[in-house]
Amino acid sequence: MSAIATAALTLPLAPVGSRWFNVIVSLNDTYMEQFGWEEFAADAANVRDVLPEDERTAFGILAGNYGEAGALEYYGRQYGLPKIMCGTNSFYDRGYDEREPSVILAVGFNRAFLSQFFGSVEVVTYSRNAHGFMNEETTWHREIYLCRKPNFTWREFWKHHRSFG
Repeated sequence: MSAIATAALTLPLAPVGSRWFNVIVSLNDTYMEQFGWEEFAADAANVRDVLPEDERTAFGILAGNYGEAGALEYYGRQYGLPKIMCGTNSFYDRGYDEREPSVILAVGFNRAFLSQFFGSVEVVTYSRNAHGFMNEETTWHREIYLCRKPNFTWREFWKHHRSFG
């Protein structure tokens, strides 16, 4: 019985807007974090697809946390997104993209941080979800940046940007 209750409270089974959904959201604040992941991957692919050919081949993705990285990795498969780079938890152990991309879609960071490492940092889109729910990405990491002109090697960057969370 406890497995059924656990599944009912943690898996995305409740229809959005239903009473059951509202109870789950009130009990599990991380539940809302999964909304927008499919849109996230589609937006990343759309940014890549409008780049000139030379920038598309140099395109990479850097995610600020494991939720964003996992979402882009899982939903990005259908769009052929490149290896997702993320320094958080076990994603760090997967390493950086060996191609050492120079045109980076950066999610989960702020402009000040990115500007330390890239000569060009521009907002290209915003995190969203089809239901308009507020979650970490739409509240704290809303801006999605396109970064160019890195002033580092990925090997050096990677050595100093491991995080836990």
